[in-house]
Amino acid sequence: MSDLYKAISGSIDKDIDEDIEIRTGEITADNGDGTYDVKIANADSAYPNVETLEYGATFSISEIVIIGFEYGCKESPKILGSAKKIAQEPLIVEVDYSGGARVLTLNAYSITETTTYLNGEISITANIIGNCTRRGFHYGIDTDYGPPDKYEEDSFGAGTYTLKIEGLTANTTYHYQAYVIDANGDEQTGEDKTFMTNIITGEWVLPTGHIDLGGPSGWWNETRMYDGSLLQSSNYNVAPTSWSNFIRLTRESTLCSKVRLYITYYLGRVDIIDIDAYYGGAWNHVFEGDYAHAVDGTGNPLEWWEKEFPQGIKTITEIRIRVYNSHSANVGCGIFEVEFFEVD
Repeated sequence: MSDLYKAISGSIDKDIDEDIEIRTGEITADNGDGTYDVKIANADSAYPNVETLEYGATFSISEIVIIGFEYGCKESPKILGSAKKIAQEPLIVEVDYSGGARVLTLNAYSITETTTYLNGEISITANIIGNCTRRGFHYGIDTDYGPPDKYEEDSFGAGTYTLKIEGLTANTTYHYQAYVIDANGDEQTGEDKTFMTNIITGEWVLPTGHIDLGGPSGWWNETRMYDGSLLQSSNYNVAPTSWSNFIRLTRESTLCSKVRLYITYYLGRVDIIDIDAYYGGAWNHVFEGDYAHAVDGTGNPLEWWEKEFPQGIKTITEIRIRVYNSHSANVGCGIFEVEFFEVD
């Protein structure tokens, strides 16, 4: 026997035994085929696939629906009043639609390494007055989503909408969920969906020049930062509790997604780095903070340290780098090599 429940939309004025109990309930899901899941107050779960008399109709606020059961089995299909079956224990449910708005999560499209477009669709019950005041998407690497989320605010009626999501990480699976704030100020959400960003392909390339405004007191042997060798470094003697000067590493316009350094690291001494990238006619922040990575007992690197651009793939012409000495005495810092990741 099927576990399908069916119902007839109606009102308390129908010819129904006055002794039948009236309970309150809510729609918990729109199944997209003219049926709905209805949860009766204080019940453990929803009645699945409740159907209105008119296919495709939607419930309104405080609409009365009648749920009937086939004789002899409460879990078998029955439309109350059918001549073929004898209805038993009908139950009247007053359904609270909670604002009359619903939202569907649609498929993402135009997915790149760091961006995508997310789609949703709003439906609003015809006899509910009031549009949604916000529409958007929750998104993140799991179903906890953000923050942040992406949204826009205005007066939104029924229809599809699209928002562009930027600053994503390549080769990563993201969860997302469409949502709206309805006319009652309640949040309505769609189902969870996923997409995966593309893999960034390319190669590591060297800078082709440098600019050091520090003069004799700045970095020395600067070309060692881009000579293709990890055997010797460019160095800077950083004063106590001070930043070094910026070293600017240049290259012709390069489509780039990240930078990596083969650099010394001394915890409690030179252990903070600041990196900016030049694009769009201005310097843009990439990273500032602790850059801990594997080093030997003297602070010399044993591996590359790399950082992705938080803004995604950009066409850059320069990277500038400086380091901070948090110690009370001068400490030397060495950069053996710097490379840009040029995207195909």
